[in-house]
Amino acid sequence: METTIEKTSAKKLLMYVDTKSKDKAIQTLKMKGNYLNEFLNVIETNLKRLLTDAEKLDVYNDGLKALEKSLKHHFQFPDATDEFNFQSMGIDWNPIFDYYHEFGGIWNDVVQSLENGKFVLSESYLKKFSTRFDYYTENPAQKNKFLDMTDLTELLNNELKGKGVTRGNALAINNALVFVGWSDSRQKYIPNVAEIRSL
Repeated sequence: METTIEKTSAKKLLMYVDTKSKDKAIQTLKMKGNYLNEFLNVIETNLKRLLTDAEKLDVYNDGLKALEKSLKHHFQFPDATDEFNFQSMGIDWNPIFDYYHEFGGIWNDVVQSLENGKFVLSESYLKKFSTRFDYYTENPAQKNKFLDMTDLTELLNNELKGKGVTRGNALAINNALVFVGWSDSRQKYIPNVAEIRSL
């Protein structure tokens, strides 16, 4: 857990960023995006051609419908079934259909941008998404306690560096501070954000 002091307004302070959960969530988003790129590979393999950027964006926005609509313009037998037309064009539609129906919804909630022919997480979306893991003070009691404990932790940590305080003295003070780190170089006091958030 990273503890950072940063004024965001007169009322709120950033208490900490849950970097572990944020990193895990971002990895999940990237994995979801990879399903979209793999879907495009399945399409290109079975169409036996590369998709244009415009076609890729259509597939991203409208899914299988966009591809079907695009291909129907090339049907030689408009009164025949789609399957017959796909076969007559040398397209094996089943792998495309099967992949989309198994994984098609996975990337719908992920905002992506097309870069060099591949979809990647949109930077603006990623920045906005990341704020979900920022925890701010929500009232004056939390803000005051957090500021007090931050000042106190700074004093204690300075003493810890000078060996004025040792781990054996106290691992927690009134539940408002906690002692973290088990190696000498990483030992420090931090505000107990869980306790402060309960105020």
